[in-house]
Amino acid sequence: MTNHKVKFQCGECGELHTFEDDAHECCRPEVLEVYVCGRCQSLHLEEAEAEKCCEVDPSLGLPLATPQELEAAGQERMFI
Repeated sequence: MTNHKVKFQCGECGELHTFEDDAHECCRPEVLEVYVCGRCQSLHLEEAEAEKCCEVDPSLGLPLATPQELEAAGQERMFI
């Protein structure tokens, strides 16, 4: 199960496109292939970064809670 989507970003205006051809036609500049986290929708230039962004607990098949989500749920944030 992957935790990311492949999108194509217009190198000129930054608009995201589902299809590479659409990104090429947008402003006719360089097109960047980026990876979007399936959970928080943040952009990453590397596939591995997008996959690790909001990791899924393999035993449960559910996303791991972020520190912000834990705090919002009443959990204390751990300090290192």
